[in-house]
Amino acid sequence: MNDNSVKQRVDSTPLTEAKVRDAGEIARRASALFAVVSASMGEDQRFVVDWLYNNALQEELTPKEIKFLSSSKPTRQTIVEASWRSQALPVLLWALGLVKEMPGIEEEVLPFEDLQLLAPPFNCMSVEEFVASAQCRSKQEIKEMYDRIWQVHWSL
Repeated sequence: MNDNSVKQRVDSTPLTEAKVRDAGEIARRASALFAVVSASMGEDQRFVVDWLYNNALQEELTPKEIKFLSSSKPTRQTIVEASWRSQALPVLLWALGLVKEMPGIEEEVLPFEDLQLLAPPFNCMSVEEFVASAQCRSKQEIKEMYDRIWQVHWSL
């Protein structure tokens, strides 16, 4: 695959096949992910779904996230899985330069309450403003971090 390939969520994609998304795409995904995580933490699901649709972010959701938000009575397990998505937020915010350093493997991820101040729907910026103002770290920095995360993942 090359950089013109179809966008992929990076689960087990080797670095040679991964595409570095642009700042706008990363900002949109971060905003959608904040909404999903907030629903897992007790925010009204209907409000979250409406907010996602009103901001045209529904296409940023994974099938599991859609299933979670579509469920009128999510199971404890699906709620927990949705809350675990918060682990991806520091990575996205790091890529946008909003988090200075990635937490180490044995460090706790930044508290969700602290991360909320950085992106919609919790900060005072609209999704459009957030996406328009988003700036990405260099592709080289992102690929180096990808390599680091990939190596840690497979060493566990």
